[in-house]
Amino acid sequence: MKQLLLVDANSMVFRAYYATAYTRMMRTSSGQPTNALHSFVNMVLKALEVIEPDAILFAFDAKAKTFRHEQYEAYKATRTELPQELIDQFQLVRDYLDAFNMKRYEIEGYEADDIIGTMVKRYQDVKKIILTSDRDMLQLIDANTQVMLMKRGLSETELMDEALLHAQQGLTPAQIVDLKSLMGDSSDNIPGVTGIGEKTAKRLLDDFKTLDGVYENLDQLKGKLLENLQTQKDQAYLSYDLATIFKDVPLDVSDAELMYEPDWQNLAKFLRTYEMEALVEMISKFNHEPSEDRVEWVAFDPKLYQGPTFVMASNAKELDVTKTCDAFLVANDKYLSQIDYQDVSDAFKVWAASAVVKYAYDSKMLFHLCASHSFELNNVVDDVWIMAFLDDTSLTTLDKFKDKWHIAINKKEIIVSDGMFAQKVVKQYDHLKQAL
Repeated sequence: MKQLLLVDANSMVFRAYYATAYTRMMRTSSGQPTNALHSFVNMVLKALEVIEPDAILFAFDAKAKTFRHEQYEAYKATRTELPQELIDQFQLVRDYLDAFNMKRYEIEGYEADDIIGTMVKRYQDVKKIILTSDRDMLQLIDANTQVMLMKRGLSETELMDEALLHAQQGLTPAQIVDLKSLMGDSSDNIPGVTGIGEKTAKRLLDDFKTLDGVYENLDQLKGKLLENLQTQKDQAYLSYDLATIFKDVPLDVSDAELMYEPDWQNLAKFLRTYEMEALVEMISKFNHEPSEDRVEWVAFDPKLYQGPTFVMASNAKELDVTKTCDAFLVANDKYLSQIDYQDVSDAFKVWAASAVVKYAYDSKMLFHLCASHSFELNNVVDDVWIMAFLDDTSLTTLDKFKDKWHIAINKKEIIVSDGMFAQKVVKQYDHLKQAL
């Protein structure tokens, strides 16, 4: 393990949702909100590209109350109720990670921060980057740990290390906790000390270094500041405990589970389920795994296709009222050929009109395409799309068909993907007929 990426999934889902909820509330055709899911996937893909980890863990808050609520009943009590559109998408994000083969973890009684803090302690000698929008994580920075902090919107990040933290805030990582113990944190309802804001808290830490140091030097303070520190000492130390990330969570996670072994094909299937075709296109640049199906092409020769032959249009589409495609594909149990749609040979036209038995995918589209080139496609006995749909009504598109048969979908090499599909159809044709 050389580079461990630790993702604060809860804070990232919140950021993903609220950054788009009022400007880009995405929904599927069935009405399922997906804006947080879409933005979360986008952020993760960008982080993977930049960080290039060989191990990864996504940490979530559990639904149950934590040990901090036992210490302070009002912990996070001021937070408003979450919108249902956000609540629903937390499970979608978990499903996404499962489809992607990414390790996620949550445990009752602890927060995502504590899981990440424990991982930082466990893997002290491994280079680590924490992806989060929560500035509390800055306390975990050390010689081997950096924090990639989400800042404005979804695209701006800053990689924080010890030097940058000190340059920007004049603090060490440990002083993040001291700072919160003095000034409190309204987002978590951590009380701090009344009357102490960020400016005063930093001045005290600049002078006395730690919360302990402040209380050891009360004789150097006066007025209302001294009075509040004296009367609220217990509250200050309670705030210190609440702000401290716990680093001894009983995690049941092995090194092997953390290894970065993405399932790009299953991820593509998941994304298409939620109608995220742009993200499917994006992940194609990550997916370099060779396909199990080896497609071997031969030049079209009618003599090779005298028995039952599968025919389809590759990358068929309708532009306004015009139907077009990249190529015709023909396949049998021995051969696979493509015929460029813009340069259809006379040999193919004669073969298409012949009495050779053919079965097709989307025969209606094929008939239109052939007619556009003034030739006929005859003796088509079956349409495998209709056959399969009668058995499984979820198969409404070619991509869903490919998903079911575990065929890689690469929009940049769509003829290759369609060729794999054609070969699979030939192998499954008898089974499809028997199913009916």
